[in-house]
Amino acid sequence: RTTTIEEDSRPLNILQWNAEGIYNKKLSLSERLHSEQIDVACIQETHLKPNHRFTIRGYQTFRMDREGRHKGGVLILVKNSIPAKDFQVDTLQQAEIQGVKVTVDNSTITIFNLYCPPDKELSLQLLDIPTENCLAVGDFNSHSTCWGYEETDRRGDEVEDWQIESKLILLNDPEDPPTFFSRRWITASTPDLA
Repeated sequence: RTTTIEEDSRPLNILQWNAEGIYNKKLSLSERLHSEQIDVACIQETHLKPNHRFTIRGYQTFRMDREGRHKGGVLILVKNSIPAKDFQVDTLQQAEIQGVKVTVDNSTITIFNLYCPPDKELSLQLLDIPTENCLAVGDFNSHSTCWGYEETDRRGDEVEDWQIESKLILLNDPEDPPTFFSRRWITASTPDLA
């Protein structure tokens, strides 16, 4: 999913991608970032370990590897020409949440990147959502009719309530194509939200 935020006529192109392992997909990611002129890429399920070196020419790399368990991890890439400062949200090993504040045309935009496995708590109440210029993206592993599922589960209710309380607008449309295809179960779903 690619999202464009307009700030004083300067578009900011943001890519969200659940990679299910990024190490061996670096070349195709790099090609896409450059061909689509992506400014910020938020990637979930990187599966990187601290000993894995991962950089892409022309981008600052901010990452949060999962510790103590396999898989997981989140990463944000920001074009070198965009001032950025990263931060992490301490969820006590529940959801993996990192953020970055980028400055474009004298405006600061806060971007949250989240991955939450089905067996962990979303921890959404720990996000300090600013009143403007904020985007939260990620794999929430939640179901709601608002983003294309036939039913709403407990986590879907939690995301909907948080979205309303935080005054965020869901960019996903229930009619959008699914964002995930399970080769194992031969099913399609939409756990990835913006």
